[in-house]
Amino acid sequence: MPQVMDLDEEPNISGTSSEPSSVLRVCPAGPSDFSQSERSGSSDVTDVLAEVKNYVKQQQLFTECPEDKQTDSPECTSLSTNHLSSSSLKFGCEDYSTIAAWVRAPPVSNLDVRFTANAEKELKEFVSCNSTDRTRPKFQFLKGPEEAVAAIKGILSADPRSVYRRTRCQDRLFFFTLDTADITCWFGDGFAEVVRVKPMES
Repeated sequence: MPQVMDLDEEPNISGTSSEPSSVLRVCPAGPSDFSQSERSGSSDVTDVLAEVKNYVKQQQLFTECPEDKQTDSPECTSLSTNHLSSSSLKFGCEDYSTIAAWVRAPPVSNLDVRFTANAEKELKEFVSCNSTDRTRPKFQFLKGPEEAVAAIKGILSADPRSVYRRTRCQDRLFFFTLDTADITCWFGDGFAEVVRVKPMES
């Protein structure tokens, strides 16, 4: 009967047995073989996780380096520079707003402003805001009649009337208040005339 050699048994190296072994016992794969395959698979997963971790780190670094944050890190500097040089970013008011055509080219031209003799007389009754005279009407902000004349001309020369009043109510008087003065005027062809200047009623 042929001898069966167990794997745990030391082989006979002396050559005393001349009969060859015709039966070979096959041992099942041990846990070490599975662990080797698992190690190769886990190394791939580890590599993928390492790449994801590096990517997340870069994204966090990118978001933590805004333009207005001062830092000495070269990585932050380079990322901020690349972020600012992106062609998708636009700055300036022209990218977000437009100016209406009627602002660029007003529909009315500047008007000449004049005062009636009575309006000039009434305006001269007003005293400066620094005056201590309590018998005459007093400006709250303006420094005198001359400054009031300049302000009135600046307002009326631009024709502050609405489009409706400009087209449908051309013959109506126009009223407005400047500082402590109530001003009455009317508009003609290319001019505005102040006809009355009265102290504002308290």
